[in-house]
Amino acid sequence: MEMSKLTDYDKFILMTQGKRMGSTMAAFYEFRNLLTLLEVCSKSDAQTISWKDKIIDKPVNRSEANQLLDSFNRAKWNSKFVTLAHQMGIILR
Repeated sequence: MEMSKLTDYDKFILMTQGKRMGSTMAAFYEFRNLLTLLEVCSKSDAQTISWKDKIIDKPVNRSEANQLLDSFNRAKWNSKFVTLAHQMGIILR
């Protein structure tokens, strides 16, 4: 199947197979929060972002955010997903 035809949940399931993270809908919901954060970080070179009604320092720069989004779109696991989630208080279980 072509990657362009996969849903985000399909990509998530493929990406998390064999990892220490469940492929549950609850884990995917939390992962979507991480993707939203990455999308915000990828839109500008500013040092801060608005996240959950707070102004915070960007946890990743624009280039890193785009690399992580690209990894997700190719359904490729990147250990930085877990690191970033932990840093932002997002629990991926």
